[in-house]
Amino acid sequence: MKLHEYPFLVQSEILHNIDYQDLFLLSFVSNKMKNLIKSSQNNRFKNIRSISYNCYGNRRPIVDILLENGQKEDLLAVTKRQLQKFETFRHKPDYFQLNVFGKLIDFTLYKDYIYGYKGHTVATFNPHESASVIESIHNYILNFLGDSVEYYWRTSDHVMNIPKLQNVSACMKMWYILSVTDDLNDFFSAAPDFKSISIKTTRPRELVRPDSKFYHAESIDTFQTHITFPDIFHHFQGKRAFITCMDCEMFHLIDFVNRWKSGEAFQKLELLSVEVYDGIPQEEVLNDIGAKHIVASKTPPTHAVPKM
Repeated sequence: MKLHEYPFLVQSEILHNIDYQDLFLLSFVSNKMKNLIKSSQNNRFKNIRSISYNCYGNRRPIVDILLENGQKEDLLAVTKRQLQKFETFRHKPDYFQLNVFGKLIDFTLYKDYIYGYKGHTVATFNPHESASVIESIHNYILNFLGDSVEYYWRTSDHVMNIPKLQNVSACMKMWYILSVTDDLNDFFSAAPDFKSISIKTTRPRELVRPDSKFYHAESIDTFQTHITFPDIFHHFQGKRAFITCMDCEMFHLIDFVNRWKSGEAFQKLELLSVEVYDGIPQEEVLNDIGAKHIVASKTPPTHAVPKM
């Protein structure tokens, strides 16, 4: 089928019925084809909520598309090329090269190349090419889908450094932190800004330095044994904090709220949720932070943070 021989309306309908993974590959045919896809599928691309580079379990990223209706589609996987001795005659994949934003990258169409990957398009790299391949692929996707889409790098560990890519926010979900503090400090120091961090820790000492990017995440969700490890109540600079703690002295919470009310600190804060296993003495806390009872039938007052 020669797509260019059909009217634009027919071309658009044909392309509309091709999944994102194959559209991505088709865009490499020529610049003319790439521009046709972008122009004819513009409304379709507006339904893309986000692109995620999911790098869980120390693996290289699987890139997926999240649509506005909540549906997900795998776009491609990016991984280290398997050694030839592991490629049996029966399952040896065929490779082909594509010029991705100025860099030649080996691709393969092989569904079982990566465990847990439901797609079939795989970009491969040699060990020393990891950063440059991922950067080239991201730049191509950014150019192809545009900057109105949200881009995330999602990880569940701190072993692999998160690359600093244009328009990409980092998200971390990590349970049972076992490493030494210096490892986490180095990890957050080298990472881009974080959109969200979700962690569980039982360590009786601080995780990171007070000036760490950890505390600058837009949203933090923690399950912690000790309220000061991590010390959200003193160092948090983001918008939303959700804290579940087994042991929390109430003066930490009271001091936090009073400093926020006075404008002394936490000026970006929009939401704080604190859950303590032993419960929170509600009357004591409300009295100490100067809370006022609001009659349900009246319009609640607004709070303006004082300018410092």
